[in-house]
Amino acid sequence: MPVIKTDDDSLILYLTPQKKTNDALDRDIWNNYSDKYSDYTGTLSNFYYGNINGWTTDKDGVRCLKLTQGAKLTTDYSPLSKDPMNSTDISGLTIELDFMISGVLNYESHLMECVTRNRDGEIVGGFVITGDEAKFYTNNIKGDNAITFNLVEDKRLRITYVVESKNSQKFPLIYTYLNGIISGATKYSDSDYLSNSETPAYFTVDSTDGQVYLYGFRVYETALGDITILNNYQASLSLADREASYRDNLILDSENRVSLSAILDNPNYKLDIPLVKITGGYSCDKKFGMAEYNPNNKYQLPTGKKDYRLIDFEVIYPDNYLFSNYKDFSEICKFEDASLDVTNGFGKTPTSGAMMYAQGTSSMEYPVKNLRIKFKSQKFPVRPDLEPVELVCFKADFMESSGSHNTGAANFVDDLYAATTSITGSGEKIKSPAQKHFDDKKIVTCIKGHPCVIFYNPGVDENGNVISRDNANYTYIGKYNLNLDKATPEPFGFRHDDGYGLDENGKSLIHCFEFLDNTVKVCNFLAKDGMSYYDTWHNEFIDYNEDGTIAGKHFGWTEGFESRYPEYEDEEITADLIDHYYTMCAWVNELYTLKQTNKELAN
Repeated sequence: MPVIKTDDDSLILYLTPQKKTNDALDRDIWNNYSDKYSDYTGTLSNFYYGNINGWTTDKDGVRCLKLTQGAKLTTDYSPLSKDPMNSTDISGLTIELDFMISGVLNYESHLMECVTRNRDGEIVGGFVITGDEAKFYTNNIKGDNAITFNLVEDKRLRITYVVESKNSQKFPLIYTYLNGIISGATKYSDSDYLSNSETPAYFTVDSTDGQVYLYGFRVYETALGDITILNNYQASLSLADREASYRDNLILDSENRVSLSAILDNPNYKLDIPLVKITGGYSCDKKFGMAEYNPNNKYQLPTGKKDYRLIDFEVIYPDNYLFSNYKDFSEICKFEDASLDVTNGFGKTPTSGAMMYAQGTSSMEYPVKNLRIKFKSQKFPVRPDLEPVELVCFKADFMESSGSHNTGAANFVDDLYAATTSITGSGEKIKSPAQKHFDDKKIVTCIKGHPCVIFYNPGVDENGNVISRDNANYTYIGKYNLNLDKATPEPFGFRHDDGYGLDENGKSLIHCFEFLDNTVKVCNFLAKDGMSYYDTWHNEFIDYNEDGTIAGKHFGWTEGFESRYPEYEDEEITADLIDHYYTMCAWVNELYTLKQTNKELAN
C-alpha cells in the first residue's frame, strides 16, 4: 500500500486532537494546525477534563475530544464568511467533519452546527447535526428540501460537504460524501447563496442533549475532488482500517475511472457485489428478429421502450453472496451466443441469448435508463430462492451502500412477512393466499432482487471491427438493482392453476397496485382539503376537456394509484379489491394523522 497523504493546499482550518492532553496549560484552546492560518483556534468551555469529558481516546483507542454534560466548543473562524457560491476570492468550499454521537437525550437539539441566519433567526445556509440527522441548507435549499443524511449513534462517521463555485463551474453542484465515498450531488440555482453579512457562521458543538466525540474538523476554501477526499478519509484511519479501505477502493484505472479489469484482474480485490457484463446491442424487433446488417445501426444500449437490442449477458457473483451456493449459481447466469462476434462484413445475422430495452415512464427523461432484459429460450433465476423468469428488470438506484431505498426495502418487507408468525399463537407462518395455495416458498409478496454493478461492451466498433471481450474493454454504466419484473406473474402467484384466484364469474381475486403520482394527496395517504380520506379515495370526480365540456369521471384513488393486475381498464378489478387496498392506505393515513415519528414507530 502506498503512503496516503492529506491535501493541505487551500487548507484554512484543521483541528486534530492528536497532540492535545488534559494536563496541558492550553487545554481550553484547540489550536489550528494549518500552517497558513495558525491564528485561528477553537475554544472549549464547561469541561471537567477527565473520565467525563475532555481529551481522550474512544473505545477503539482512537484519539478524540469527548463532549458531554453541556461541554461546548466554538471556533473563531467562520467557514461561511466568504460565500463559496458567489465569492471571487475563493474557488468553492470543502468541510470535513469526523465525529461520533452517543447517548442522545433530545433528537431535535443541534449538537453541532455552522450556519448563517437572517434577522428573524431563520437559517440561510450551512449545516446542522442533530442526534439522528445531518442537514445542509442554502437560501433556496431548505426545509424539507435540505440535503439530509440519516445518522447512526455510536458509530464514527466522516461527512464531507463540497460546494462548487458559480465562477468556476457551468453547472455548479453541492456534493456530499460519507466516509470518503460520494453519496449525493445537488444542483443549486443561479440566485442561490449560502451566507450573508448579518450573522457569522462559527462552528459550534453543544453536548447538552447528547455526547459528541470529535476526531477532526477541516475547512478548505476550494472544492476538493473525489480522489482527494478519499485520501483524506483514509489518512485519518488506523493502519489496519486504512489498508482495508485502500483494498476496497482498488476499482479505478489510471484515469480514475471505475474499471472492470481493475476489479477482476486484481487478486487482492475482494468482490462484494454482483457484476453484470452486457455485450452487444444490435437493433432487433420485440420477437428477437433483425434485418440485414445496416452500418448506421450501431451497437449500443437502448434509449427507449421500443428500442430493442440483442445482447449477451453474464452475472458474476462474489463468494457466498447472500446464499452459499451463489458461486455455483454464477455458472448458469450466462446467456450468450458466439455468433454475436460476427466478422467478414456481417455475413450472417447475429443472434443472442437475450434482448434488452428501456423500462419506465417518467424515468425515460433521465440520462441513465432502467433496463429490461428478456431471455430467448431460457429462464433466469434472479436469486436461487426465486422462480426463474424470462424477464428481469434493472432499476437504476441511488448510489449508496445499503440499497434501502427501493429493492432493499422490498426485500426487508418480504423477509419480514416470511419470518412472522400468526398472532393466534398457533406458531404458523403468515402467508399470502398464493403462498398457501401453491405451498411454494418461491412465491413472494414484493419485487425482490439484489444490488449489482453493470459494465458494457458494444462488442463491435463503429467500423464493424470486433471488440475483444477482455475486461479492460467494458465501460462502467452504473449501480443498479437486479429485480424481478412486475410483468412476470409466476413469482407473485399471479397465475390461475386449476382456477385458483378466480371468483365464480371468472374474475381475478388477485390484485396488485402501483404508486402512480406522488404529487397528489391520495398517493401520499392524505385527504384532499375539506374531505375525509375515505371520500378522497372513493368519490367520483369529473374530468373536463380543454373547452370546458365534461370528458368523463374518475374515482379519487385512480389519481394516485394504478391497478397493475388485473388491468383496471379491462374492468377485471372488483369493488372488494379496492376496499381491501383502501384499508391498508387508511391505516397509513391514520399513522400520519397521529404524527408518529420513526423512533415512536420503531418502539
